[in-house]
Amino acid sequence: MCRQLSEARAENPRLAAGSVIVQQQALRDFDQAMRNFFNGTHRMPSWRKKDRPEGFRIVALRPGHVRRLNRRNGEVLVPKVGWVRFRWSRQVPQSRSCRVTLDRAGRWHVAFAAIPAPVAGPGTGEVVGIDRGIAVTLALSDGTTFQAPELTPGRSLARKLSRADAAPPVGGRPGRRWHG
Repeated sequence: MCRQLSEARAENPRLAAGSVIVQQQALRDFDQAMRNFFNGTHRMPSWRKKDRPEGFRIVALRPGHVRRLNRRNGEVLVPKVGWVRFRWSRQVPQSRSCRVTLDRAGRWHVAFAAIPAPVAGPGTGEVVGIDRGIAVTLALSDGTTFQAPELTPGRSLARKLSRADAAPPVGGRPGRRWHG
């Protein structure tokens, strides 16, 4: 497919104007989606919709391609575009790729792929059974239990408020019926 992309870029100046890295990554994403479909693990890939967010991946991102300008702003080097400013909302991890997307409001977002640090196992070689439950989230056969974190009170109150009726029904207090 990369050879076909090179031939198509040589014939079509509009394709040649775009970044070859982004185009190759789109082909790889499509290839992976088709492999997943034929393996039976995913649905058939669909065409992009007009109102769905667009985006592209940038791979081979080097540490010098992301820089901080000040406390609030940073820049990322987008191929064939140049340096693009973004708002620095949290610490950017050491990543090798990022995804640039456009939301429905017309705002662009940059998401950096973080490579998590490996978690070391116990290394004892023992087999442990796991039981998932309701009162206790996870219970291991060696007696260790793990509890999932609770929702913060603000979220549960916001959920209750969203489910509550906004105003009483027309014609009086709630729970009263008017008969004529």
